Amino acid sequence: MVEISVIIPLYNGEKYIKRCYESIINQDFDKEVEIIFVDDGSSDNSLKILNELKNKNNITQKELSEKTGMSLRTIKRNIDVLKETGYIERVGARKTGHWKILKND
Repeated sequence: MVEISVIIPLYNGEKYIKRCYESIINQDFDKEVEIIFVDDGSSDNSLKILNELKNKNNITQKELSEKTGMSLRTIKRNIDVLKETGYIERVGARKTGHWKILKND
């Protein structure tokens, strides 16, 4: 049972999400903690990528780039943030595997 909820309002904070998340998980809590990011209409790309992964879990980063209109470098950076914050993970091999969404807030 979750005993502590940490709610973080977010607006275009893409470059701060990782630091904020790590700061919270590195605290010494004796209770179960949940972390909730609440987006307020950000114009960064994390939500767009999550939605594409949800629609097609075996999509490649190159396909994501083409579908979203973002550069491959931007896709890779956003994928890294989503993995590091526990939103997604890669299951299986790079070419034959798929993306698994762990959190769908």
